Parts: sequence; C-alpha cells; structure tokens
Amino acid sequence: MDNHAKVLLLDFYGGLLTAKQYECMDLHCNEDLSFAEIAEQLSISRQGVFDLVKRAQDILLKTEQKLAFIRKFNARLLAAERVMSVLNQMKTNQQGKYVISQEVMYAIKNEVNQMIDGGTGEEL
Repeated sequence: MDNHAKVLLLDFYGGLLTAKQYECMDLHCNEDLSFAEIAEQLSISRQGVFDLVKRAQDILLKTEQKLAFIRKFNARLLAAERVMSVLNQMKTNQQGKYVISQEVMYAIKNEVNQMIDGGTGEEL
C-alpha cells in the first residue's frame, strides 16, 4: 500500500485506533519516520512499532472495506470535477449571459446524481 493511501485511511478512520497505534501511524505516514526512528522516539522496540503499524493498517483497511467512505468520497470528487468541466465549457449569448443547452443540463444532472449516490449506482 502506498503512503498516500495510508494517509487517507488515517485521516478518515484514525479515530478508531488506539492512541499508540495512531501515533505510530502518524509518525510513519505523515512524518516519514522509519520504524527504528519511531521506536527510539517512543522508547519501544522496533518490532513493537512494526506490530502497532501492522495492526493499525489492518484495522483501517478492514474499516474501508466495510464502509467504503474513501471510495465514495473519491467518486464524488471526480463527479464534481466533471461538473466543473462542463460548466467551464458553457457559452455566453450576445448579452454576455450563460446559455445552458439541454445537453449541458443533462450532463450536469447526471453528474450531480452520481455525486448524490456516491458513484455506487444506488439511489439514496
């Protein structure tokens, strides 16, 4: 798992970890410290840091698998970016006012619906 994924998991679900698990994950992911550096800083063994980080990652991954908040967040973010792209392509009329065609309205409505349902295809 790459560091960006670990940081996202920690941001979304870090509150589910023990204080020590959170601290080790934070130092490892956000501060980019090695297990040896964390062990020295927290006065625990390198193996202890490894075990805490491993358990924390397992908890965070299992939580994302069950709740899928990050997947839904990313789907909504992509839909919002697509809406902005459509809006940026809108044309103005001779009076300088934006004109929304049926095609643009349909594209925006489709993207907003995807944002609402999180890209899952389910109606909320």
